[in-house]
Amino acid sequence: MFFQNIPTFFLFVILLAVLSRGALYWIRSSGEQGSPTQGTAGPYSAPVAIGKFELDRIDESSGLAASRCRPDVLWTHNDSGDDPLIYAFGPDGRHLGIWRVEGARHIDWEDMALARDSEGTCRIYIGEIGNNDLERPGGTIYRIREPAVPDDSAKPDRRRRLTTEPAEILRFSYPDGPQDSEALLVHPESGVIYIFSKEVSRSAVVYRIEPKFGGELVIAERIAAVSLPAVPNGLVTAGDISPDGKRLILTDYIAGYEFEISPDDRDLRTVWQARPAVIDLGKRKDGEAVAYGPDSRSIFATGEKRNSEIFRVLRSEPN
Repeated sequence: MFFQNIPTFFLFVILLAVLSRGALYWIRSSGEQGSPTQGTAGPYSAPVAIGKFELDRIDESSGLAASRCRPDVLWTHNDSGDDPLIYAFGPDGRHLGIWRVEGARHIDWEDMALARDSEGTCRIYIGEIGNNDLERPGGTIYRIREPAVPDDSAKPDRRRRLTTEPAEILRFSYPDGPQDSEALLVHPESGVIYIFSKEVSRSAVVYRIEPKFGGELVIAERIAAVSLPAVPNGLVTAGDISPDGKRLILTDYIAGYEFEISPDDRDLRTVWQARPAVIDLGKRKDGEAVAYGPDSRSIFATGEKRNSEIFRVLRSEPN
């Protein structure tokens, strides 16, 4: 028998965990993740660096969202280690303001999304979903009304922090045990939330969460697995759904992967069966943030380094 006793078995499990964490660290630190395998060529321009973060405080851009109510305004937040703050900036990286999210805690924020509801209100969703040590059974999603950003003529005080309206809170747990997740998507029509596990040795798992804010604990629904045409194939670090609801993009540290959404798949249960187009998002350093622009034709991406470059690709074909 391979395992002679229980202590040997647990030693083997611990060794596997250490090796997996070590592999992930090597991928992030070296940028040597396996190149994406050939996919369908996407109809996008080559990536262009259109700016850099002007504000030094943005040193781990882990989430990214483009406003649906104010042209040329984007939002980001830092990874773990920051206060519960969101940062507004222009596509060229110009600093436009800092807001503290009222009623939120920041332990390990990993992604954000922005959607416009049926009344025309733009709302930001923030995912407290990081769980590197698998110590938490679920996560928390905060939803706030998008703050009003001053026009370009008003130069914000870099030290001043404004405050958002109180955040709506959704707490959820996974149906199959703790997961480490870094990607949060919100459907622009239904408001349903999608979370993706981040995997080193297998496909990522897709979870569906009903947007029941302010109520009891929500149990996420496991609906699919998604395998990216890359090595590893489940290292999902961010994602977004286009405002027109026709496409969605996932990213790892190297590239973007865009899926076409069928009109019959409003609930995103079958889209994962198709092979995505591989999109070059630029030479990001620890690429953990991606977002569609409000036109559904542009895609923005950033990295997790201070003064990170902001990349954009533009769709050349009509929507």
